[in-house]
Amino acid sequence: MDLPALFDSGSLKVFGLCHIAVMASPDFFEGSQWTGYEYWCYHSSDGLRRTVWGGIGADNSEVQLNNFNKPPRSSENPRDRYVERYARFKLLRWDDSRFYVLQSNYFQSGDDTHCLTLRVDMLTGIIKIIRHVNWDNFPKVDLGGCGKLSGAKQVTSVNSNSLKKALPDKVE
Repeated sequence: MDLPALFDSGSLKVFGLCHIAVMASPDFFEGSQWTGYEYWCYHSSDGLRRTVWGGIGADNSEVQLNNFNKPPRSSENPRDRYVERYARFKLLRWDDSRFYVLQSNYFQSGDDTHCLTLRVDMLTGIIKIIRHVNWDNFPKVDLGGCGKLSGAKQVTSVNSNSLKKALPDKVE
């Protein structure tokens, strides 16, 4: 990061934005493992709104029962993909010099499986989920206006296994 001088004029404003160039670059996402929480809500039969926080990487009985966590194209998992306990991202394409698209692997939470396609704005750091599907490629629908993937955190880095970086509290 390019940190501003402590007492320079306007340094407070610059300090609040100096991390965006680093955290909104493809290098920040690629070559790392990410974990966090899936946040969703629903209306129960008693009419109350319920909130659920499912940990990414949590045990998932469907994944284990169907061997989705076994190597692809094996006798236990004949499919061409498998589900991991971490989200990983790779650069899919550049839309222009400001926006790029990331693709995740298939990863699990306690209640479901996920695969994300994200569009990142390098200027603002805003991340838009443009595709969110489960193992069977069925779109994930947000029923009730709740956010997804709140509190995502990088758990390993290309440069150092002890380095931890955090995304904004809510990815929209």
